[in-house]
Amino acid sequence: MPPSRHERLKENQQNLLSRVLRRGFKMPSCSRCAKDPRRVCVVSSDSDRCAECIRAGGNTKCDVWGPSKSDWRKLEQTEVDLSLAWEEAQRDQQRLIEQLSAQQAKISRINKQREMFRAKAAEMLRRGLRSLDELEAAEEKERLAKEQADATPVPVDVAEPLDPALVDQLANFDPSDPMWSALGFDGDGSWGSPGFLTGTVEAAAGSSGFP
Repeated sequence: MPPSRHERLKENQQNLLSRVLRRGFKMPSCSRCAKDPRRVCVVSSDSDRCAECIRAGGNTKCDVWGPSKSDWRKLEQTEVDLSLAWEEAQRDQQRLIEQLSAQQAKISRINKQREMFRAKAAEMLRRGLRSLDELEAAEEKERLAKEQADATPVPVDVAEPLDPALVDQLANFDPSDPMWSALGFDGDGSWGSPGFLTGTVEAAAGSSGFP
């Protein structure tokens, strides 16, 4: 009876293991052998797997010779995929930051509008108005009145009106009157006598009948 396929595979595995152990040499442990310090990585050119991985049977992978070309391609593709994922995550983060900033600005704007509304509502109630439209109309009217008042020049009173009695006396002014000479007025528009300024005006007033 010819040997079965399983038996042939087992025999081939044993033959390969024998050749590797007989011709091989030690190498730094592969990933599988590194997990068990009792294992020794022995390799030869007859196989791309070490003796321990051959002994494990089946399609046990062994990286004692380093990664294959297909493994390198997988690693490179994985790195490319991770870089693309990182860039996409960065873009998503930037979009979220912009959305958050816009939302914060919106909240700030609503808060300001709410404060303005509360202030106007309180003013509306204080004035006894029924709507904000009435309040705005009243405020606009006040603003226009203030602008008109600011633009209207204020008359300046530069002098008070003279006493009518004094006006009459000045109208009848006679510089030759002895009363003015007694007060120190010389008749030529100057005060020659200091009597008026030094207190002797009482005497002059008494002599001339000046009240």
